[in-house]
Amino acid sequence: MYHERVQTTGVYVRDCSTVTPYQLLLFGGKIEVQHANGTLSLDRWATFKAPARVGVLLKEIRGRLDGVLRDKIEMPDEDVTASGGPVVEAILQLLNTEPATAAPTNANSVYS
Repeated sequence: MYHERVQTTGVYVRDCSTVTPYQLLLFGGKIEVQHANGTLSLDRWATFKAPARVGVLLKEIRGRLDGVLRDKIEMPDEDVTASGGPVVEAILQLLNTEPATAAPTNANSVYS
């Protein structure tokens, strides 16, 4: 991810951080599943090779996380551990099991 992209004699990015595919898919933009192609796209700019069921599951987890966050924002004094705990645990497990080397090195390629 980057904060600023500048084009002069070449393209330069500033304030960038490496993120893994799961981090992008769980906390990034809109996920679209292309069932026939076996790919997922994120905001129509990043494409990942994955079975459609993976995309559907990620969308479901994202929806549940959004619900937990919405509940906490609307009721900051409420404990959302009962409803949000399993979702947060599942996300932590996904993030902790993804290899750090899963981050793409070429922004123009399809990530697998």
